[in-house]
Amino acid sequence: MAHVLVKLPACANCAYAFIPTEPAEYCPRCGQQNHGSTLGMGHVAEEFLEGVFHFDGKIFRTLRLLLFWPGELTRRFLIGHRVPYVPPIRLYVFISFVVFFLLSLNAGHEGSAVKVRVASLPPHPTGHELIIGPRLPLTQAQLDSLPEHLTRAQADSVLRRHQVPVSLINRVLVQHMPRLTRRTPEEATHQVLKSLSIMAFVLMPLAALLLQAAYWRQRRPYLSYLILSVHLHCFGFVLLALLLGLQYLPGMEKTSLLLLALPLYLVLALHRLYGQSWGKTMFKSAILATGYSLLLGVGMLAALGLGLTLL
Repeated sequence: MAHVLVKLPACANCAYAFIPTEPAEYCPRCGQQNHGSTLGMGHVAEEFLEGVFHFDGKIFRTLRLLLFWPGELTRRFLIGHRVPYVPPIRLYVFISFVVFFLLSLNAGHEGSAVKVRVASLPPHPTGHELIIGPRLPLTQAQLDSLPEHLTRAQADSVLRRHQVPVSLINRVLVQHMPRLTRRTPEEATHQVLKSLSIMAFVLMPLAALLLQAAYWRQRRPYLSYLILSVHLHCFGFVLLALLLGLQYLPGMEKTSLLLLALPLYLVLALHRLYGQSWGKTMFKSAILATGYSLLLGVGMLAALGLGLTLL
């Protein structure tokens, strides 16, 4: 972030008198940066980011490349141009922290919350819901009468009694359903969000394996695909954060169309990095998107199961 700081003749912290012929950026006695007492909001924000996440102006240069030049940030990192930009893992930690913080706020917002609800229970009066479990014609009293930890045989019996298909997913959900009904929607939602954050981190190396399989003829090291995977996930998280923010603005009911930017971004990034024809790049992008969708589906189920288990 570009800003101009007024240098003081003496340190504002320890009163050390700067020597005119020597650098006066930092005080040699106490280490405080030499600037006046009047600071802009931009500088305060930069100092906050630098203090919490060890960021400086790099974050803004990094986000500019990440958002508007698909694949360029990865390309520069791989050729060794790294000092001006935030390292990939640190960038991912920062962006994912912001996104899951926004999701947690969204989960607690009455007007537009994303709630976790057992399918058998009445719907939440406001907000969107992530419905958990098969729809069983059970009252709250009947659910309360079930043991907190159902065995496999007990869960299958409940499913058959209510003519619900007996499957692994339905069985697991029914086994956790009595315990879930004893938690508030907020508790269930926050636990599922924690599990989703773990799932997202695990997906990155798996997505890198898909990329390596798609471009195995280029004989690139796995680390190069992992860096690209991190940057792709970072872009997806930024897009998700944008969607979460836009939903509070009037007339933004169709913001989900922004998700179309994901496949376009993938095509542009792959073409920039690997230089193949547009046709071949689009074909590989479709294969990669399909494979990743399968991984994402399995990961969502695993995260859901983990979240329910830890409730």
